[in-house]
Amino acid sequence: MKYGDWACDLSPALAASMFSAIEALEVTPDFILNTGDDPAHDVWAQTQELNLEAVRYVAALQQNMSFGGRRPIVNTFGNHANSPVNQFQGPGGDDWLYSGAAQAWLPWLSEDALRTLTFGGFYQMRVAPKLRAVVMHSTMFSGGESGNWFFTVNRTDVGAQFPWLDVVLGEARERGEKVLLLRHCPISDFDYGFDEMMRNVTESYSDVIVASFAGHSHTSWYTVQRDAATDRIPLDVTYVSGSGTPGGGNPTFRVFHYDLDTYEILDYDQYWVDMDQANANGRPEWKKDHSARPYYGLKDLSAASWERLARSWLQGADNMTSWQHYARAMTRNRRPAESQNRPVQACTALSVTSELYKQCMGDPHAELPTHADLGSSMPGELIKVLIGSQPVAQCSKCLDGEMTWCWKDSSCHLIGSLKNPCSNAQCASASKISACHCKTCGDAECSN
Repeated sequence: MKYGDWACDLSPALAASMFSAIEALEVTPDFILNTGDDPAHDVWAQTQELNLEAVRYVAALQQNMSFGGRRPIVNTFGNHANSPVNQFQGPGGDDWLYSGAAQAWLPWLSEDALRTLTFGGFYQMRVAPKLRAVVMHSTMFSGGESGNWFFTVNRTDVGAQFPWLDVVLGEARERGEKVLLLRHCPISDFDYGFDEMMRNVTESYSDVIVASFAGHSHTSWYTVQRDAATDRIPLDVTYVSGSGTPGGGNPTFRVFHYDLDTYEILDYDQYWVDMDQANANGRPEWKKDHSARPYYGLKDLSAASWERLARSWLQGADNMTSWQHYARAMTRNRRPAESQNRPVQACTALSVTSELYKQCMGDPHAELPTHADLGSSMPGELIKVLIGSQPVAQCSKCLDGEMTWCWKDSSCHLIGSLKNPCSNAQCASASKISACHCKTCGDAECSN
């Protein structure tokens, strides 16, 4: 079908119509944020060249908008950017992707952004006079059977993203700037302690970070982060706007409104297209369905307001108007509100990590919902073959203690060791977000 099928990704015709709808908005966007996954989800048919072709195709659609060359456009790597899916090695291993994408995104990149993007897939760029978008390469920290096996093996920040992030956010604070933090994966998808590290960074710079934005999921949802000490003070909201591709619901995009002085998020408008109707009528109609503040009865879009809303669902009933609205909007009216589990989604909104979710649900075995990233993995045994099964077996002896495996020299290293060629293993300026297992910077444990 011309405008898509529920078993497929976004069709070229529907993708073009989405960018046309963005171009036709009453007010031209100041900038555009793309949280990743330009290639399709046909993981068995993907190649490096086909994935780069998808990145170039989306970049061309972006640039061909009437304002595409005049407004900042911020793109992010998703887990489907690589071939095979999820398997990112980092600097030196994924140069074909980083360099190829950099060429496609070149019209919007500064010299500094180009340098770090081609090195490790992460970068920063100014999108307004005192506002920066800071883009993480988050699949580098998502492990497990269906995640990045290179990360599962080495369990280190091989590209030194966290020390870089600390510097970038610190510089923004010194300059009186604000930051929009982009990740393809939400914090709950970070593994092996990096979820807590990401949480610590966000809390440390909550005065700088306006909001966080993630993709990966095909449904629309949010999550609120609170302070680690008391777990009572809301600090940050991660917005997962939903996907252009079908699977989690009708294709969608969001328009955020912000204060031009403080950069505080004031509201957002959710647009979507009824894909079945588009195919039936032979014409897609992208419509604004709602604005968040009146739709949910919020006085503002602060972390505290989103926190109160989720807690009202947790303590309320299925017939609550705000819950019915949220459950409908998760799939953009593709599935009935009754298909969503209220306590599960309320706890998801209140939990940035899997441990917090278990506490919220009162169940030590509860698992966070995956929110339908369809076709996102390959069988573990195949991945072992693709990245080399021998290192996986050899490194098992060093994954449970204070040692970590480096695939570059096929050896175990003390976590944080400067001798580990897989990492610029140095403490960040704030020890609590350090990639090292040390109490303070300069500990012997970090310099062995």
